[in-house]
Amino acid sequence: MNQPIELTPSRWPWLLWGLAGLLVFTALLLSGLSLTGQVAASLLLLCVGLLEWRQQRRVRSLQFSTQIICCVLRGGEKLQARWPLPGMANRYWVSFGLPARVGGRVWLTVYHDQLSAADFRHLRVMMGR
Repeated sequence: MNQPIELTPSRWPWLLWGLAGLLVFTALLLSGLSLTGQVAASLLLLCVGLLEWRQQRRVRSLQFSTQIICCVLRGGEKLQARWPLPGMANRYWVSFGLPARVGGRVWLTVYHDQLSAADFRHLRVMMGR
């Protein structure tokens, strides 16, 4: 197995969450709700979004070979699995599900700007096997 790769912060989650927030805000403006209803719905959706954001598990470091993938999450939890894994890979991100002790499966996403081009390409190839 190769050396652990420390992932750099990605701009993609912020962009995707920002676009989702803009879409929700636009929908609320066009919904026909009263101003009070729009403010209440906005606050509720903001709270739900923040709770969801905090619950997301993020990868701190990644180590993979042709047989095994090992991830260390920001909270210190270590997950390990054998290929193949459920998930998808495209040119911008790789999402995969790793078995976890609690909750059955943990879904993680690695974006292309978190790894070097060669490491990301290798991870995509491993997901496509």
